[in-house]
Amino acid sequence: MHKKPTDIKLFICVVPFQYGEVQKENIYNVYKRNPFYSDTKAHLFIFASFAENSTTLGESISIGTPSVVSPVGGVMSLVKDEESALFLPSGDYKMLAYQIYKILKDNKLDERLSEGAKTVA
Repeated sequence: MHKKPTDIKLFICVVPFQYGEVQKENIYNVYKRNPFYSDTKAHLFIFASFAENSTTLGESISIGTPSVVSPVGGVMSLVKDEESALFLPSGDYKMLAYQIYKILKDNKLDERLSEGAKTVA
């Protein structure tokens, strides 16, 4: 059974670069907890970039958050398309929307990407 649009809330979490890496003990709170809705978790992590900063992707996959990513730099050494993340070309906003839709619509894909992410993390 897929998630209904009314079950989906958009929350954007941005960790500014000047703060550096998220400490390991706080990763769960950043990626799985939402300060506005304490009983929710991140349904997916989006890394739509032209440049590499694979630290945030590494943090996200370490706890199994399904991800949509641009395959730039070291990202391709962390995840594999359709196994541990879904890829999209940098700047392709239509593909980004489609990949997000795929994860939110298909619980089996969501679970497979989550398990695949934990495996490679």
